[in-house]
Amino acid sequence: MGDMVYFERMAGALPVSVDVAMKKAYSSAAVRVPTHVIADFTQPGQSLYGLQTSDKGRIVNFGGGFPLEWEGDCVGAVGVSGGEVAQDIAVAQAAVDGFADMEEMAAALRENLPSPIQDYETFIQQAKSLDVLGTIS
Repeated sequence: MGDMVYFERMAGALPVSVDVAMKKAYSSAAVRVPTHVIADFTQPGQSLYGLQTSDKGRIVNFGGGFPLEWEGDCVGAVGVSGGEVAQDIAVAQAAVDGFADMEEMAAALRENLPSPIQDYETFIQQAKSLDVLGTIS
C-alpha cells in the first residue's frame, strides 16, 4: 500500500470524518473494489463476513471509498466522509469519473503523438505540423 498523496478537509467537517475518509480510501485500494461493495460481502452469512474487523481496523464496509485504476492497475483511491453514505458515494464517484476522463485523454494523446524521429528532415516536418505558435519556417 502506498502513501497518502493528497487530503482535503472541508471546513466544519467532524474530526471523525477525517479518519473514516482515509480508511475508506485504504479499504477500496486494499480490496480493489468500492467500499459499498465491501459492505455487501461483509454482511452475516456472506463470503467476507468479518473482513471489517481485520487489518487492525483499517477496513471499513460502508460507502464512500473507490479505487482509482489506470490501465487496469490500482494506482490509488478516493475516500469521502462527512455526509450521508449516499452523498459520500456520489462525491467519490464524481472524483473517479474525473480520473477516468484523464485516462481517456492520455490514451487519445498517445494515439496522436508523432512517430519517433529518425532524421533531421522528419523532425522538421513533424515540428511544422505541431507548430502552434507559427515560429518554425
